[in-house]
Formats: sequence, C-alpha cells, structure tokens
Amino acid sequence: MKRLMGAMMAMALLILCAAGAAGEQLVVADGSAVSGRIDFTEGLAPYEGRWVNFQDGFKLYLPKDWERSGVSDAQAQAGLFFRETNNGSDSVVGELSMGVAVSYADANGLQTLDELAALYTAGGLSEVDKLDLNGLPVVTFASRGEDYRGVAFFHPIVAGYVMTIYVSPCGVGDRLVNDVGSAVLCSLTPRT
Repeated sequence: MKRLMGAMMAMALLILCAAGAAGEQLVVADGSAVSGRIDFTEGLAPYEGRWVNFQDGFKLYLPKDWERSGVSDAQAQAGLFFRETNNGSDSVVGELSMGVAVSYADANGLQTLDELAALYTAGGLSEVDKLDLNGLPVVTFASRGEDYRGVAFFHPIVAGYVMTIYVSPCGVGDRLVNDVGSAVLCSLTPRT
C-alpha cells in the first residue's frame, strides 16, 4: 500500500512537472521563458529519502537506500564529481540498477537558459525543455538511446559554469523507476 501511495504521489509530481502554469508565461531572470515551475516537497517522492547538500549551492533529495559510489580519474577529469547508486537493488525499485551523477563544465560563453537549451537540442538530446525547479532555472533533457535523463543549470554560486544532474535508467516502461528518477531530478533545490 505504501508503494502504491508513493507511486500515486509521484504521478502528481509528474503532472506538475508537465503542466506548468496554465495561461501565464513564466520568465526567469535571464529573460528566457520556461514552461512551468515545480515546487518539490518530500511527500511527493515515492521513496524515503534524505537531503544531500552540495557546496555548489544546491541540494537533492535522494533515496535513503542509495550509497555514494566512487568516481574514476577519467570521470573526474570530465567534470563528474558525485555519484550515488542503489548498488543493483533497493526497497523501492527492487532488483534494478539505478543511480544519479552530478558534474560541472565550463559554460563556454553561454549566458541564458535559451542558449543552454539550444546547445542540448543541437547535441541530439531529446525532450529538451526549460523549467523553474524550486527557484532554479533548468534545462531538462533525455538520451533514451543511452538510457539517462537529467537537468542542467548555471552554477548558482560561480559564474561561467554549468552543473548537470543525470539519472539512469530513464524508466521507459516502468512507472516506478520513472517516478523515482523524476522525484530525484525535481528535488533540485537551492541550498539556503
């Protein structure tokens, strides 16, 4: 019953993610229009979790069963600095490998969400959209072929960098996996 309630609450979160603000156009500080705003609460996640704070000025609400994973030298050189996984199974999705990763990259002169979205679209990613997640303007994207999706946003503290959060797998055909990934991504919140 608890899983069913969690899945139903996650569906409500997904509806909020897709809906946006009917009839109004939301514009973020850089002048880019976004399709909606999401205000995450812990109760919408289909899992028991805990907040993980990042010195970079944001936090994520991650499943309590997940554990920190190592980052290889090659991954670190590419900008990846945080990974957490369920080590192949957890109490929510069962026997399925799932995880989250966080990286940074030089913005290379990009200054607006519109420019960031255009870069992701030109790079062949799908489902590119612009949202306001808990006060942070983000670009959402997916790579169904490589089975990951994520959000990218300008570093909230250090100008000139883009932060990216990836969740894998996408959860195509598995509503619960999709809902867990959506909750992880939608939990992106500025750290106060």
